[in-house]
Amino acid sequence: MFLWNQLTYYSIVVLFFALLSYLGLPIFFFLLMIGCGALWWYHIPSLPGHLAAPILGGTLPKEKENVKPMIIAHRGGALDAPENTIEAFELAKKNGADAVEFDVEITSDGCPVLMHDDTLDRTTDGTGFVRDHAYEQISKLNAAAKYKNRELYPYVKVPSLDEAVRKCLELKLKMFIDCKKSSAQTVVVLRQLFDKYPALYKEAVVCSFFPNVIYRVRQADPKIVTALIHRHQFITKVEMDAEDRWTPVWQRIASRVGDVILEVAHYVFLWYLCGTSGFLMNRDSYSGIFHTFWLKRGLRVVVWTVNDAYEKEYLLKSRGCSVITDTLL
Repeated sequence: MFLWNQLTYYSIVVLFFALLSYLGLPIFFFLLMIGCGALWWYHIPSLPGHLAAPILGGTLPKEKENVKPMIIAHRGGALDAPENTIEAFELAKKNGADAVEFDVEITSDGCPVLMHDDTLDRTTDGTGFVRDHAYEQISKLNAAAKYKNRELYPYVKVPSLDEAVRKCLELKLKMFIDCKKSSAQTVVVLRQLFDKYPALYKEAVVCSFFPNVIYRVRQADPKIVTALIHRHQFITKVEMDAEDRWTPVWQRIASRVGDVILEVAHYVFLWYLCGTSGFLMNRDSYSGIFHTFWLKRGLRVVVWTVNDAYEKEYLLKSRGCSVITDTLL
């Protein structure tokens, strides 16, 4: 339970009393009232539960109709086929997936493509940043170039977002569209996508680690179902249990402070401000307490990335929440 560990708890207590002593009690509560008023004024109302349920899966406590939790193929099922590809989606459907999660990056000429990293090096035979290449160049790369079972997939195309959406609609797979970049262009791309494919309002959820992306997406189109994603030390580390993003000591300290603030903000007000319908929680941060916390606030919990068969069964059947997994085998 990372949120209420000792460091976080004492940080909040120290900050609270520091503000009280610096501002004085009347000014502190005056500013607090202004903050609460601004939050109410700028928040975006969440969608009714019956609109979000078919996409996110799971049932809230007060809902009469049970909605079964879903099995969502992470990047299409990254252990079963080359990640973020049409071939992965087809295999995921064949293996019983209800939905697929995929990541979006944008090329130099403004075309959204499916790619988890902001560079091409890890998964393709290309090199450099996605943003520095045109779609025509990226579409010729082999998305299976670094895949472990290369003999099964000699060549796989890097799909555009448009191609991926059309294939998922054809396969009747729900979509979790993970936006990796915090930019105005991302919001424009998504708005155009939902205008082009109105079925997405009932078939797709936009999710992101960046609360400002979710807020701007819902601001642009309040009918879009969204979900916040969070993991411990998102600002500090590139991936869970990976190296730090920052080298200088002051940046490391600042990033850890930022992580505490961001984590508290998720649980205190970001979900309300964005009017989001779901919360995608990393499996290492999951607990029954947090699950209940979100359910009481009308948010459906989706746990990622769950690859152990017993853990999947527990979350799906005992906890009633959807899971995102790398494998369906």
